[in-house]
Amino acid sequence: MNPTDVKSIIDTASSQSDRWLFIALLVIGLIVVWGLFKYFTAQIAAVTTQLNELNKFVRDEQNDVIGKCTVALDQNTRTLEEIRALKLSQRPL
Repeated sequence: MNPTDVKSIIDTASSQSDRWLFIALLVIGLIVVWGLFKYFTAQIAAVTTQLNELNKFVRDEQNDVIGKCTVALDQNTRTLEEIRALKLSQRPL
């Protein structure tokens, strides 16, 4: 059923009595609601896709920062151990 068929059916129904006019308006209303539903579900899908891409980007950045922090922490730990060892070796007996 294409839009021209729907239009001709609605035109025929609207030329009948008030009951048929109400049914025609109901059909038009349902078509509008269906169109809005399709539009908003498409928008939600697009936003969901963008949100997933943003989450992936943030997770990748966090993993990079965590890796850099881990390396820095490891280097600092080794440096502190070297300083402690030097302090112990320089203590007078």
